[in-house]
Amino acid sequence: MNEASSKTPVKRMLVYKWHKRFSEGRDSICDDVRSGRPVSQTTESDVEAAKNIVDADRRVTLHEICKMLDMSYGSVRRIMKDSLKMSRVSPRWVPRLLTEDEMSKRVRESRRFLTRYEQEGNRFFEKIVTCDETWRFFYDPETKQQSSQWKTTGCPPPKKAQSPRSIGKHMFIVFCDVQGFGRDLYRAMALKRSQALHDGWILHQDNAPAHRSEEAETTATIQLEAEILPPPYLADLAPCDFTLFPKLKCELKGKRFNDFQELQSEAQTHMYSYKSEWFSYIYRQWVARHRRCIAANGSNFEKL
Repeated sequence: MNEASSKTPVKRMLVYKWHKRFSEGRDSICDDVRSGRPVSQTTESDVEAAKNIVDADRRVTLHEICKMLDMSYGSVRRIMKDSLKMSRVSPRWVPRLLTEDEMSKRVRESRRFLTRYEQEGNRFFEKIVTCDETWRFFYDPETKQQSSQWKTTGCPPPKKAQSPRSIGKHMFIVFCDVQGFGRDLYRAMALKRSQALHDGWILHQDNAPAHRSEEAETTATIQLEAEILPPPYLADLAPCDFTLFPKLKCELKGKRFNDFQELQSEAQTHMYSYKSEWFSYIYRQWVARHRRCIAANGSNFEKL
């Protein structure tokens, strides 16, 4: 037997067992029929019934489907995963749900933006001053990822008490262009107007009600002599929101400030340390995000 089965040697007791059973008249080499749980097999009707249940209620659970179809949990799970190719996911949180008109407008404005960039190149970026605002707290606790640390095997993980944000906060209004932040708003705008006197300069803001008011637009177009770049409906097309503010907030988390002067000084130290090359990268990402907006038919997105 060992010569016939060279890969796996056969035990002596198994040979004795086979010899005894074949001596008693057995002539089949197949396994005997034995009691136990039968192999589950789903039918097309089971798959169709599960599909109808899910189509009627997308939030139905596997246990509820099991009760409706009187099937085992494993069988229903195989139907959902293998037959229907479905998985259960949580919805992605977005700032707001856009209407069809708003998504169409986003596509139109993105195409206008890309057309001007293709025609004017980097000169188009040099005209733009983008404005945005953000709230900063006197204390904003670190994220769980920021407070992570290395430990050796067998050492207990560190513990940290959960602390809320401070009640005190202050709003920062930021103006920047492709070169970086403007320390003096009026001087920066005057310089921008003098550099682009023959073809003007462009002011980009978010869609806050104060920015969309008739008085604000009149002030920008007449007194500041600026062209208004249509604001986005969401933060995914605002340079400050998709890159600048997340970076600044991450750097200020976990630090406590006694008053606004300390918070302002620390924020300015970080903001003025950002190099102009990084702002040029932000504007290039701005172009890529407009292309992504067109590809997504104006719907919101988080990452490129």
